[in-house]
Amino acid sequence: MDADRVVAMPALHFDQTLLAIETARRAQGVVLCSALLVEES
Repeated sequence: MDADRVVAMPALHFDQTLLAIETARRAQGVVLCSALLVEES
């Protein structure tokens, strides 16, 4: 497989910040983050 085809393949993007916040919200951990990330809209 050539490099162009490899680059064009879809990839899974994992957001560790979101995982940490959700874990803390469910009382399964603690996270320090900006209030902007957890503000209700």
